[in-house]
Amino acid sequence: MKHKEKIQFAILVASYAGLLVCFKWSYLPKSLLALTGLAALPFMAWRVSEAGQFRYAWAGLILAALSVIYPSQMLFWFACGFAAMAAAEGFWGRMNYLPAYLMVVISPVFRYISDVWSFPIRLKMSELAAKSLTWIGLDAKASGNVIVLDGVDFHVDTACMGLHSLSSALLLTLLLLAYFERRNGRYLAFLEVGLWQGLALCLAIAANFMRMLALVIFKVSATDPMHDGWGLFAIGTYVLVPLFFLLKWRFAKTFHRPQFAQIPLLPVWKKWLPHALILPLLLLAALLFKQQAATISDFAPQLQIAGFQRTLQKDGVLKFENDSLLIYMKPPVNWLNASHDPRICWQGSGYEFKHIKKEKIAGIEAYTAILENGTDKLYTAWWYTDGNSTALDEWTWRWSGVFGKGKGFWLVNVTIAESHGLAEKIAILNQLNLVRIN
Repeated sequence: MKHKEKIQFAILVASYAGLLVCFKWSYLPKSLLALTGLAALPFMAWRVSEAGQFRYAWAGLILAALSVIYPSQMLFWFACGFAAMAAAEGFWGRMNYLPAYLMVVISPVFRYISDVWSFPIRLKMSELAAKSLTWIGLDAKASGNVIVLDGVDFHVDTACMGLHSLSSALLLTLLLLAYFERRNGRYLAFLEVGLWQGLALCLAIAANFMRMLALVIFKVSATDPMHDGWGLFAIGTYVLVPLFFLLKWRFAKTFHRPQFAQIPLLPVWKKWLPHALILPLLLLAALLFKQQAATISDFAPQLQIAGFQRTLQKDGVLKFENDSLLIYMKPPVNWLNASHDPRICWQGSGYEFKHIKKEKIAGIEAYTAILENGTDKLYTAWWYTDGNSTALDEWTWRWSGVFGKGKGFWLVNVTIAESHGLAEKIAILNQLNLVRIN
């Protein structure tokens, strides 16, 4: 790549990074894992052909257009990512497929899926772990995401079955794939990389299950250094070691080799053409994000609860509070966007979720949990409602949003300082028709 082309490439990448920083700073991943992945990008990405490519340009263009039609942070993130990869392939040449998977692993989308969508899996794993322990003669039982052994609680939180372990395993797998690709001068097809990532995900879940059993059997507390030590041991033993020997065997076979024939370079206008379309679309989508107000149903501005101070927040969330109770009514969001899930919002306020489980309170099926921040302890419950029915799983309200049924699902989050008063307060709210909004 000539010096002038390096400058042009840098301008394009800086433009897409600037759009994310200026308009989606709060959405950007800032974890150590994400920064490690970005630092490892030069090692993962390598040129497999001198021919310029437009495959990622098409993906970036389509996603940018969809970001205008369906304002979504997820679409915006991937549109910028694919557009940046299109710039690399236009000026540098065709790359291997590992950077595309890295973009997914370090994305906020993966964090949301790990923290929220994996919760039913954590409940099942807690139940299975408790049963496994009883099979070997231990007196264990599962209560939500907690395993109780000899009166001691062990929490199956996201640190044990979520972002911290699953995404770390996938990132380490990408680094392992990059090592074998570079060492052998060969690269894997897109689908095969996905299959290796899928295998790594399954192994990581198995590793977390084995780790969970070890933590409970040996009664390792969350503050014990061995709590993290067992995690590293499990990832290394059950994920990296098997994958290393499987990849060593796989790369002994025949597959894609880089092709460096003499190919005419793309003219400058062809390199810039896709970005002349993508950049305006992304800028328009970013401006629409800034102007977009959260959808508020007809009753929301008039809704009042006697004895509560009411606040309508800028994101459309209705907040009701008094001396003993806090209620959040969070408006429906686009089916492609992340919801105002309490497991995300409360953690942003410094609280940790403990004893999460599914309960039926005052006729309403809801998630309940204990929130802890140092010595501060709160009790909370939440569920989704569209005015006619309630739901807990993500699929229900998202599926409804795809087909535009009803006014969408609101998220109701009720929090109190005393555990024994939660059911009573929800029953009162149900009588006020607030819980079901009907």
